[in-house]
Amino acid sequence: MGRALRFPTRTEVQDVARLAAPIVAVQVGLMLMGVVDAAIVGRYSAEALAAVALGNVFFNSIVTIGHGTLMALDPLVSQAVGAKDQPAIERTLQRGLVLVAVLSLPLSLLLFPGEALMGPLRQPAEVVPLAARYARACIPGVLPYLLFIALRQTVQAFSLVRPVVVAVVVANIANVVLDWALVFGRLGFPAMGPVGSGWATTICRWLMAAMLFWGARHALVPFLRRWSREDLAPRPLWRMVRLGFPIGVQLWIEFMAFSVALLLVGLIGTVPLAGHQIALMLAALTYMVPLGVSAAAAVLVGHAVFAFGDFARRPRVAHLLGRASASGALCALSALYVGGALSELWAIGVKKGPIALEIRAWRHKVDEQRRYMSWLARHSSPDETICVGDVGSAGLYANLRVIDYYGVIDAYVAHQESPLLGRGKAGHEKTADVDYVLSRRPKYIKWGYLPGVFWEHGYYFDTSIPMDVGMLGLWVRDDLRGRGHVDEAHSFRFGEARYEGWTTSGNAFEAWPTNRPAPRQMSISYAEGHFVSSFHPALGDRAVGRLKSAPFLLVGDRILLRVAGGHEPDLLRVSLIVGGERRFSETGARSETLGRREWDVSAFKGQTAELEIVDEVTGSWGHLIVDDVVQWVASR
Repeated sequence: MGRALRFPTRTEVQDVARLAAPIVAVQVGLMLMGVVDAAIVGRYSAEALAAVALGNVFFNSIVTIGHGTLMALDPLVSQAVGAKDQPAIERTLQRGLVLVAVLSLPLSLLLFPGEALMGPLRQPAEVVPLAARYARACIPGVLPYLLFIALRQTVQAFSLVRPVVVAVVVANIANVVLDWALVFGRLGFPAMGPVGSGWATTICRWLMAAMLFWGARHALVPFLRRWSREDLAPRPLWRMVRLGFPIGVQLWIEFMAFSVALLLVGLIGTVPLAGHQIALMLAALTYMVPLGVSAAAAVLVGHAVFAFGDFARRPRVAHLLGRASASGALCALSALYVGGALSELWAIGVKKGPIALEIRAWRHKVDEQRRYMSWLARHSSPDETICVGDVGSAGLYANLRVIDYYGVIDAYVAHQESPLLGRGKAGHEKTADVDYVLSRRPKYIKWGYLPGVFWEHGYYFDTSIPMDVGMLGLWVRDDLRGRGHVDEAHSFRFGEARYEGWTTSGNAFEAWPTNRPAPRQMSISYAEGHFVSSFHPALGDRAVGRLKSAPFLLVGDRILLRVAGGHEPDLLRVSLIVGGERRFSETGARSETLGRREWDVSAFKGQTAELEIVDEVTGSWGHLIVDDVVQWVASR
């Protein structure tokens, strides 16, 4: 007769809790690395987060088979530990390490042709190249990733989990710093975007594997001192593969079930793909607790299988698997109640229709929009108008008249009628004609809100917005047009001529202006013709120097100029020197987008001045770009 299941004793529950708590901590810690990646990369751009999501799908769709195959170590080592069979532990661990080396090479090679393998999946065209580069940045991390899995499964079978927890905690801390440094270009590193997140992950995988081995060296090294040909024979290795490969296939099928859904969302667009990644991570977090409890129960069952005289314990320990299932249900129910609050870490839900909830935009993006609109409200007059997207998330300010709804997403605003746009369903975009928008002559147009550039329509791009506002700039109606003219004879257009009459020092400035980005420099937006750049073709941001014009006469009421590059007001600047004193200065905004700045020089009209461009910064964003320094003369 079968033995009836009995509830585990308090001691057995404590045994599982002692083992499960650190395992759960490890599982949550490993997930947190992905959560941190998303939180940091999401602040870079929606395309970057979508690329990391797609790159992770590509990486895991290949590496998961190897991951699952190595999970065969868990029952094999657990049973050997339960039987106190030291030679079996030694053979299993050594074969597992050999299997890590054997699996790493083909799995790594499969990750190289990312564009070719992801291209037919019809994912967003702007995301696939970034995702492929992210996956290639993860290739050096395949070996330590599999090594960490093998060591973790072995150490876990010894009920020794402290080294695993320490390794994961340290790796999470390192991941935050490395993500911040490599994604945004801090601590002297170049800004690498989502690719930087891939390199951060690779470095942290090496760190985890090294720390785990070092922390558990007293338990592991005795089983690694003696190696024999029998341990490396193909037949036993093949038996281990036959045991682990079905586990790998099961994990792969589970993973691909979610991945196919992500790929289907990717057919819709970049932002839905990024939003789906956030929702998927929240779902995965709820899975970590039951996974950790079941892993702990599996280890104790493995011990009991060969622990002689302890057969009565096996059914009670196995009963804990039911407890693991119950914990999974509890986590799932919790997610239903707190999932919306958790999603606020990245996103704000916008109701679309009566019941659907869709993650629309990251919280920081909405906060940036509000800061931007607040700043604009403080620096505008009640009669000024603005074209701005996402009106609902920004909030409407009393002194700004929004003249149209273009790309409306907010549920309330979408139901309102507006000229030439009609009435739409909540959550559906409505597109106005660009010519219609421009015919309304708005004072401001949000950057990226309308396609194209608007110089010929009487606008200039303004980047003088404070950096803490969180917006690159905006198009501003040029009210100087028609009220004066540019004196070309006393202006600097930086044509193809050399810097005749200018004095130079250092190596930041070449002998003549350039008309294109230097090697390894990002593309420069809104550049026209030649311009001055201190980004050196060979030295990049490390070059320093000064460029000073010959004295010239101030004949205008204002000097208009365009500036881009890094932000260091004293060390990285373009300045106007009058009477030997620096009267005006501008620096960049950590952007390669040339935007207009303006100096009111009417008080110095008739005096002699000099233009000085200074680059004394050698770190990230250590360059300045200047173009079109012109004198504007008001009509009398």
